Amino acid sequence: MDYSFDVEIYRQIRQDPSKRDILLRGLRNHRRRCVKQLLDHPTFAAAFDTLLDIPCLRDGIRLTTIHKHFSWKCDEELLSYINKMKSQWLNDIAGGNIELLQMFCSEDVATLQGKCPSLIRKDYEFIFDEILAGRLFKNIDSESLSGVQERLFSIDSTILSFGTFLRDANILECYASCLLHVLPSKRDCTITSQLWKAFQPADHNYEFIANLPSYDSNDTAFTKARQRLWIFAMQHYLELPRPPQRSDSRLRAKPPRISPVKSWKA
Repeated sequence: MDYSFDVEIYRQIRQDPSKRDILLRGLRNHRRRCVKQLLDHPTFAAAFDTLLDIPCLRDGIRLTTIHKHFSWKCDEELLSYINKMKSQWLNDIAGGNIELLQMFCSEDVATLQGKCPSLIRKDYEFIFDEILAGRLFKNIDSESLSGVQERLFSIDSTILSFGTFLRDANILECYASCLLHVLPSKRDCTITSQLWKAFQPADHNYEFIANLPSYDSNDTAFTKARQRLWIFAMQHYLELPRPPQRSDSRLRAKPPRISPVKSWKA
């Protein structure tokens, strides 16, 4: 399935919002709804906008699944993932050179995603062989390639992409459902924002917390407490309660309603 058309429509709308309605008509119903949901979510839209001028990352965007992510109330975590992905490719691999990054192709991303060359010998050897064979970074000149290779082999974390984003986001949903089950049900609140409102520092300075307008990512105590909760959910989510699911009778397809057949004698 070709997803690039959806992304191109989204890109054109962001460039010229006055053409929104006209451009959306070119999409089928489900795709139109997905693009509209992203457009109506300013924080996510801003994060996606930063990737529109980076073809190798932009090509991996799947707008048809974005509506699922909004329902998990994990905005901060998912946005952090997207920002980390861009920073990793721009700074850790391309050395902060946006023009160099724009020369990477989607095949380069597909080859490197999920790899960790600094810590996994098998990944290191695979990437080295791909570069040596000329299959990786085909559009990069030898001088630039030398720097890219050096930086690439020093990365000590998994190389992210929208491919890994979709995989990891689906895993995150399992943990998020556990936390959502024990938090107040508020439609417009994320998990992090609800945890922030419930957070009490070690000195129980309630007045301090009451005067905080919103979540501050620089608050070390809260960040550590939030991380501990996520780690606990990851370790024990199979044992934790989850939101009630629909009964089997509702999940099964119902037989069609058949009109009674009139007797031929009638």
